[in-house]
Amino acid sequence: MDGHLWNRLAAAGPHALLVADGHRGRVDGNDAALELLGLSREELRARRLEEIADDLRALLSSNGHQVSIWVAQPGAHELTAREREVVACIAEGQTTDEIAVRLFISRTTVDTHVRKAMARLGAKNRAHLIALALLAGEI
Repeated sequence: MDGHLWNRLAAAGPHALLVADGHRGRVDGNDAALELLGLSREELRARRLEEIADDLRALLSSNGHQVSIWVAQPGAHELTAREREVVACIAEGQTTDEIAVRLFISRTTVDTHVRKAMARLGAKNRAHLIALALLAGEI
């Protein structure tokens, strides 16, 4: 999950954020999560979500920290090229109208691509879609 978009997501604030691949259990996190767990990025990436679950439970119960954990759905399908383009635009902060103009498609078509991409990756909202697409290497 290296790259410009992950860096923007990870720098979003002091809230700890973990993203896990539901199929293989690979985990990555933002700087706040690394600090909370006392791990380097390499150490965290070497572990599976199940391996850090007990550490998380202990930290959360003793210190009252908040952690968001996004887990990709196993068996998620790949996005189409156009869905990938739309999701990348969302990750860049573009609105539906801006995406429609940029890609020369209607607002309805943008919404359709977003809805289908969310269904393919099992996302609950646009922020979740970005995280799952990053984790899956789609954007």
